Amino acid sequence: MTNSIKYFSSIGHKLGDSEEIKVQKSFLVFLATFMSMGGIIWGTLLVSYDIIYPSFIPYGYVLISIINILGFKLSKNFKVARVVQIFISMALPFMLQASLGGFLPSGMVMLWSILALLASLSFEKMRYAMIWLVLFVTGTVFLYLYDDVFYQFKPEPLSDVSLGFLALNAVIISSVVFALVYFFVVLSQEAQHELVSSNDMIRKLNTKLVSKTQQLEKTQKALQISNQELQNSKERLLEITKKQTEINERLLKEKGRISA
Repeated sequence: MTNSIKYFSSIGHKLGDSEEIKVQKSFLVFLATFMSMGGIIWGTLLVSYDIIYPSFIPYGYVLISIINILGFKLSKNFKVARVVQIFISMALPFMLQASLGGFLPSGMVMLWSILALLASLSFEKMRYAMIWLVLFVTGTVFLYLYDDVFYQFKPEPLSDVSLGFLALNAVIISSVVFALVYFFVVLSQEAQHELVSSNDMIRKLNTKLVSKTQQLEKTQKALQISNQELQNSKERLLEITKKQTEINERLLKEKGRISA
């Protein structure tokens, strides 16, 4: 992975993040980037068909994603950025399909919401991902049940069955899924490599610490021996001083007797 891509993917990282959290944050940034590319393609395609109002949805996705990722970069608030990105990644494709007349005229553009399910796996607790899955299934069933109603909103330039849109969605969504999985694998491998490097460094530091501790213990033992020797020398010196004092007292007494 190039340095520029690595820098871009790490815009939401902060000190203290685990390698797992860093991978999740980078994955969210890549999701917003790749889906925004799809939004630009879809928006431009609709404008070329002179379908203006529905084009606001994919272009709106791009705009909201830019604002969300910039806010993520500044605030480092992963929880808010993640919920916002997953919500628009799931909701807007459903809205776009409804505005284009349902399943067949839109080429099942709601399949883009599957990418939101991938992103939902970045939650620490899997029950949150299950909630997004339930929302996806509910939205799909809702579009199916009211497909005839949404067909009334089909723009005139679109055919009843848009095989071209269906093929486009299949190709782009598959490519995005491949790219996301690819970057996820690369990020995971790099995180694993950094973890191994960190463990090696910790192992080396522990080895040095053990060596320093052993040296310190030897020094302490030597210091204890020196202190003991010093204490013994002090006691001997006191004994010698005491004996010398006794000898001096005897000499003084003998001197006194001789003088008398």
